[in-house]
Amino acid sequence: MSRSLGGRCASLLGRVLLLSFLISPARAGFVSQTIRNDTTQANDLTVQFVRGAVTSVVLSTDAGKVTGKVATDGMSATFATGDISVGPGKEPILKFEKKDQTQQVEVATSSMWSFQGVDIGSITKVGSPMGILFNTSTGQATATFFDNETFAVTYSNIQMFRDNNIANLNIDQFDVPTGTQVTGLPVSITLQPGQSMTLSFGVVNPQGYELASADAAATGTPNDLFRIESAAAVPEPASLPLLVIGILGVFGCGLGIDSMKDDLRARGAGRPACRG
Repeated sequence: MSRSLGGRCASLLGRVLLLSFLISPARAGFVSQTIRNDTTQANDLTVQFVRGAVTSVVLSTDAGKVTGKVATDGMSATFATGDISVGPGKEPILKFEKKDQTQQVEVATSSMWSFQGVDIGSITKVGSPMGILFNTSTGQATATFFDNETFAVTYSNIQMFRDNNIANLNIDQFDVPTGTQVTGLPVSITLQPGQSMTLSFGVVNPQGYELASADAAATGTPNDLFRIESAAAVPEPASLPLLVIGILGVFGCGLGIDSMKDDLRARGAGRPACRG
């Protein structure tokens, strides 16, 4: 078999690059969403998620910020009895970090308020987090608004900021814009159940992150607003080239992973590890 990529050295490089691609984690995305307690006094909350997993969850109430315990599978989170206090009509802010920013994770309507460990009713929410996607060939980013409800949803006060400071891409700071506000956006959009609409951030700086926010309301009750914010960064650069080069290194040169260990042992023994 032909030793392309410059022989065993290139093969070794290819295998290293392939392994680095395989173990590279997907970048996370963040969501902030207003929820409401339309039941009685609650001191516990169980949050269920659909369409993807989360890694961390925080609830901000009048009394402060509380971190929830995320289940092993990332599909739910709980707050211990007494950790929170949310009265009737109160609207705390729920923030969560998605395990994979490409997944359209959202809070399920089955999420439940409790008092002293007894369920008292589901949370109230309207709207879905915006999905932020990146086109690496054009350098542009988009935010897609969804209606996953059974009724028409209106998104108003739409704001989008590109090239935000990447240092702020964390669960505490992502929703504070530091970038350039996108102009020319519609004042509001109304979607029917199952519909979606995509708006553009334009060309973005891969060293920053993108933030989209809006007030969501059932179209029939336009003043009953629920704030939603989504943030995401350009995926780690050069993943696809790394994969291609890695595959060439492994299969084009016809060497197994074990030979890489031999090469490393040879280097440690002072023998030349790479021979053309």
